[in-house]
Amino acid sequence: MEFPTLIISKVLRRKDWILGLAVLVTVGAIGSVGGLDHLERTAYEWGVWLSSERLPNEDIVVVAIDEPTLEKLGPWPLSRHTLAAVNQIIAKGRPKSIGYTIPFSTPENQYPLELLGKLRKSHKKKFGDKGESSLNRMRYLLDTDQRLADSFAEAGSVVLAMPFYSQSQQGTSREPLPDSLHTADVIESNQLPNDSFSPESWFAGIFQQDHGESIDRIEFPIEPIANAAADLGLALGSGSGGAVHRFDTIPLAMAFGDEFVPSFPLLLAARGKNINTNELQIEPGKGVKIGDDSIDTDSGLRVYPYFYTGDEEQPPFKVVSFSTVLERKIPAWSFQYKTVLVGLTAAELVGKVVTPIGEVMSPVMAMAHNVSSLMNGDLYFRPDWVPWAQY
Repeated sequence: MEFPTLIISKVLRRKDWILGLAVLVTVGAIGSVGGLDHLERTAYEWGVWLSSERLPNEDIVVVAIDEPTLEKLGPWPLSRHTLAAVNQIIAKGRPKSIGYTIPFSTPENQYPLELLGKLRKSHKKKFGDKGESSLNRMRYLLDTDQRLADSFAEAGSVVLAMPFYSQSQQGTSREPLPDSLHTADVIESNQLPNDSFSPESWFAGIFQQDHGESIDRIEFPIEPIANAAADLGLALGSGSGGAVHRFDTIPLAMAFGDEFVPSFPLLLAARGKNINTNELQIEPGKGVKIGDDSIDTDSGLRVYPYFYTGDEEQPPFKVVSFSTVLERKIPAWSFQYKTVLVGLTAAELVGKVVTPIGEVMSPVMAMAHNVSSLMNGDLYFRPDWVPWAQY
């Protein structure tokens, strides 16, 4: 928890010790009864409501797998062959990145491929060259996982969101990261967490530093798809294994054993700012560096994002239907230099996400707000944004 530190450090520099003592006692009383989290969240929500309206990043585009898409193409899940076709169209426009909020943790068409392999092995001599060519063609059409992986590799800028499950930092030891997780997907750490406040914050002993949740399990994409992606990040809103009811803080990275895995919005924001994700660095308990830029966080590596408003109940970001992209009604050049997010928006397929401004939206739309906040610097952790930081 960082907000108490901000209050204390500012108060102790004031000459008005009576006011300072009053603030310290009040904050201490709230913290002692466990109400500080609620106070912090309430202040953030009021800050969102009362702050001046900010413009969303115009380079963010959402490709929505919506109700019209499912009506035209059939029920979910859509074939990965279809996903690959749309990915190729988007990639032709040369976007900065293509981010998928869809999990790819299980294979598709595995059983037909196994049967085809057995048939090929048992009747190899009978097929001949023409039969062998037909079998190879059938295998290519059925192996939709490899087809999607090939399209990701060709694009070279695909970022995948990985669902995860977590508990408090007192949890059991974690398994090591798999080989499929790229070096770029693990943030370099500069130092170990520091549990001490500054010497002037003598009253801060009643507060406990919160290093946030750590990850117990990640649903990694299957190997060919994971290896073809440019980056892998944590899918915010999937923690604890349940549907999301609130969406406020963004953990920029989370601990997985002795390493830190970045969040999906952080990776997209870095690419959107033309920064190599290999340049990401973390200072546990303090913040994250994106190239030469630093993002201050709370001790749990979290920030509070801004949520934007659209005109006349329209979304603040450009949203296009997945089926219109497949039908080539959206020109590929419209994705040039854009940060593209692809995800489910059909109401029957996604959980409800409630934002601090009272809107209900799909997770992919909430992540679009998060990416825009990080790219624009519209973050509520900054001390001058804290409603009570002027005391």
